[in-house]
Amino acid sequence: MSGRFGAPHRRLDDAGDTITVAAVVRASGASRAFLYRVPELIEEIQRLRNLQQRSGQRHPARQRMTDPSKEARIRQLTVTNGELRAELQRLRAQNALLLGRLREHAATRRVDHDHPPEQVS
Repeated sequence: MSGRFGAPHRRLDDAGDTITVAAVVRASGASRAFLYRVPELIEEIQRLRNLQQRSGQRHPARQRMTDPSKEARIRQLTVTNGELRAELQRLRAQNALLLGRLREHAATRRVDHDHPPEQVS
């Protein structure tokens, strides 16, 4: 695709704008009828629009993550998640130990207040 009709959808995509036939018509100055006579362009507009709708984001196609990149990121996040879960478990155990010590200390102090030492006169 060349000329003014080949690039408007790419410029819209690069700018993060929503890709629609109407947007390409506005950007190119072409008529809607002309665009529909170029099946490859309509297919490309639909492909880009579908990508935007699936991702829920309006990033240019060249900036979207590939499936292998997504899978690598998922693996990395899974490892990090496992590490954080282990740390959380360790901190919960430590917290339980400290809470037990605190309760023990509070109980000891209550016993001391219930039976104060005798005063020598």
